[in-house]
Amino acid sequence: MRLSLIFTVAALLVGGALLLRPQSAAGDAASDALAAAVKAGEALWNKTYGAGSKSCAECHKSGPNAMKASRLKSYPKFDKGLNKVVTGQQKLNQMLVDKSRGAGLELGSEDLTALEAYMATLR
Repeated sequence: MRLSLIFTVAALLVGGALLLRPQSAAGDAASDALAAAVKAGEALWNKTYGAGSKSCAECHKSGPNAMKASRLKSYPKFDKGLNKVVTGQQKLNQMLVDKSRGAGLELGSEDLTALEAYMATLR
């Protein structure tokens, strides 16, 4: 299960931009699903969350904290604070819990996957 999640994340991050290109009729369902996930992720990115009442966008829209797809593409990687290797979804959850003071989302959930899909589009 964990390995398949890592492969899913890697496929989204590496191939996400390619999936947003127009595809054949056979690929329309996949393209539509990804577009819907990106749209849902954008809404989540801008939504306030947790007791901190902040959105991801408030802290990551510019400056040194600006979020770019390249930051998410660097996962999985070692997290010094946690002293272990974490995936992009695990890092997103850490931010939701630690910075927004909210509850984490279930790994692999539609919301967390949508947020990750949107982040893969950031430049």
